Amino acid sequence: MLHTPRLSLVPLGAEHFEPLAAMYADPEVIRLVEPAPLDRGEAWRRLAMHVGHRLLLPPGILGTWIRVGSGGRVCAVRVRRVEAPAVISLVHPDNVRSQRVAERGGAKVEREMVLRGLPARVFLWPQH
Repeated sequence: MLHTPRLSLVPLGAEHFEPLAAMYADPEVIRLVEPAPLDRGEAWRRLAMHVGHRLLLPPGILGTWIRVGSGGRVCAVRVRRVEAPAVISLVHPDNVRSQRVAERGGAKVEREMVLRGLPARVFLWPQH
């Protein structure tokens, strides 16, 4: 878990299904991370996948989305507290704000790719 005075990031669990399903179903929120909104069944499968990844991957990996306010802004957050050969961010080319965050953090575009039918820029973060 990661806590700040204004925010707590916790591993996803079944108790997060309703807000997660609502985000996956919202076309404005999902447009930069999925080709189309997801139904409740697919949202449940995605939740199960994320929970499964947490059980199968090394301890210390935390990933989630945050929906900020009623404007539908979404911030993808991944916190890694394990040694890794590389840390990357996958950002849709239209998501200028997320690209700026990566650039301010020192990440550079390594390449472009297609992920689940959507274009993505692969930002490689500097090793510290």
